[in-house]
This record gives sequence, C-alpha cells and structure tokens, in this order.
Amino acid sequence: MMPILLKNTIFESQIWRLVPDSSEKYLILEERNFESRTVSFSALDLHSLKFIWNSIVFTEKWWLGIECAFNGRLLLHGYNHVQYANHLGIKCIDISTGKELWENMSKVFYSVDEGCVYAQNKDEYMPELLTVLDIDSGKHLGDTAFANVAFGSTENSHYPLFFTHDDDAFGKINLFLGKKWGVNAENAVEYMEMPNYIIISYYIAGTNKLLWLNRNGEEIMHTAINQNCEGVGKQTFLVCANKLIFVKDKKEICVYEL
Repeated sequence: MMPILLKNTIFESQIWRLVPDSSEKYLILEERNFESRTVSFSALDLHSLKFIWNSIVFTEKWWLGIECAFNGRLLLHGYNHVQYANHLGIKCIDISTGKELWENMSKVFYSVDEGCVYAQNKDEYMPELLTVLDIDSGKHLGDTAFANVAFGSTENSHYPLFFTHDDDAFGKINLFLGKKWGVNAENAVEYMEMPNYIIISYYIAGTNKLLWLNRNGEEIMHTAINQNCEGVGKQTFLVCANKLIFVKDKKEICVYEL
C-alpha cells in the first residue's frame, strides 16, 4: 500500500499545536511566530480539506492558546501568570466563521459538554462549585457541584499514547523497532494501535521519525518528520476523520488518508 497524501500546506510561523474539533469536522492549528511574538489560529475543514480561515490574530497577540474545540466552538485561554503559564480567561470562537462569540476573562476553563462550559475562579483547586456558562453566548446558567463534572474534553482519544524510557511499554516497542529496523529509540516513543494500522513516533540521533505499518507489520511509511530536536515532544501526530495528520519540519501540515 502506498500512502495517499491528501493535503500539505507550509506556514510562515511554527505550527505549535493541532487540535481536532470533537465532531471531527474541523482541525484547529495554533501557530506561533517567536520573532514577532504573535500567535495566530487557522481552521481546516477535515471533509473538504480546505481552510475556512487562515492565521487569524486576535486582540491579545501572544498570551493566548487553545483549550479545546467542541462541536464547532473553539475555546481559547489567556494567562494569569505568564512565568508559570497559568491559564486565565475564556474566549469562544465560532469555527465556521472565525468570529468571536463571547469572552469571560475572569474565569478559568475546567470542562465542556453539550451546550455548556464549566469554569472556576482563578487560583482555585477543587472548588465545591463550578460556574456553568452557555457555550454559544457565555451567559451564566448557574452553578453545579465540582464532583459532578469530568475534567477536560474529548480530544485525547485522537492522540497516541506517550511512553518514556522508564515505562515497560517503551522497552517492548523499542525491542520491536530494533528487531525489524535495527533502531534503538531514544528517550520516548508515541504509539497508536488501530484495527488496520500501527503508528509509532520515535527519536534517534536528534531526529523524530514516524513509522506507519499495517497489521501484518508491513511498512506503509517511514519518514523523518522533525530534525535537530532538542528534546522530545508529545502529540507528534493524531488520527481524526480517518486521516493521519502530523506536522513536518515544524511548519508543514501533512494529511494522509487512512
């Protein structure tokens, strides 16, 4: 099987994060230009493979990042303490248009589900109550018990498992890599197993490589996706809407058909 490249686009700024919408319709890109200290965001329609909007910059030009994307809404955060990267504030964007719907800069995101954003006050740890905000308007809908709300969002299911050299799984994956490819992975690996495929991201001699196999162990792709790595990264690839997606050389997004 030959890999089918569906889309690749090179950006001027470094692609810092890739976050899929919970509906698997959209992919959000967070791009950071460290020279101009500008953060921008783009939205890719995963069905048409066209960008709905590109490199939008909001009023806050640097201290802004992605919390999650949920059912067509992009939730961004600001920062309370930049030295420790503590989040503060919630900004909600309509992914279909790129327009800001509302913001609440006094609250901290905790979780999201159908129609609601759950938030807490800054510097709170396990508060008794969470504030409930309407996801479309930001209107205060009331409060709910902290214990009743699961933390975070659904995006983690799209990313691989991450193992360091201290994990037993790292040794097993490294043994597999060594036997078939003569590879001795360094520091960490990422691993995803699907009904038809296995995908492994690993590091060797400062290079991050991606290995894509079918369930018979036959190689579909084996390529360097980043070089001169100073450390290891998490979420070096993701799978969403039957597509394999990763960033190559920090600035190029690649989308392959699964």
